[in-house]
Amino acid sequence: PPADVHGGHETRRKFDRLRNEIEADYLGVDGQPTTNDEGVSIIRRSFDDSSNLVSKAYFDETGAPVMVGGELAAERFTYDDRGLRLSSEALDSHGERALRQEGYAVVRTVRDRNGEVVEESYFGKRDEPIACSGGYARKTIKVDVHRRPIETALFDAGGAPTIGGDGWAIERTTYDDRGLVVREDHLDTARMAVIAKDGAAAVARTWDSRGNLVA
Repeated sequence: PPADVHGGHETRRKFDRLRNEIEADYLGVDGQPTTNDEGVSIIRRSFDDSSNLVSKAYFDETGAPVMVGGELAAERFTYDDRGLRLSSEALDSHGERALRQEGYAVVRTVRDRNGEVVEESYFGKRDEPIACSGGYARKTIKVDVHRRPIETALFDAGGAPTIGGDGWAIERTTYDDRGLVVREDHLDTARMAVIAKDGAAAVARTWDSRGNLVA
């Protein structure tokens, strides 16, 4: 089977009929199962008929599920009919939902007709809305006709506007006719200017004719 050698061990890989890698096995110099730096000996993946990754799981030398980084042993993903990812779910070694280090078990995405992400929501083990490490449970993104983000708004687990970890509830982005960002405004939950974590309520940028940032 296809294999490569690095870090003192060999990786043997298996592929499905569409040439998607469905398994990677780590072997020591003696040809016996070993683990990588994260304690993983086997990685198994599954794909749908469009080659979208729908699951990924980690196992030790005995074939038992193993928690990677102390946060998850497997992940599951869903997609829309365009093949764009809509959700990601973390699972523990018992197949139950697990909280990632970022504070959530599931993230769900809403996309517009162009495929742009216009909303992200985070959920806990019981599918309850939960704040991620960024300090918010839901994020909405407005885009312009050029599909560029122009306003990002943050909400808490109850659906109310909230101040996130960067010190703002709303960030508005303005572009010049070349598509370069010329201003970012930070607002609070009342849509008033607020001093963000970076120490500014607004950041203005100036670009020269070549597109180099000058101020």
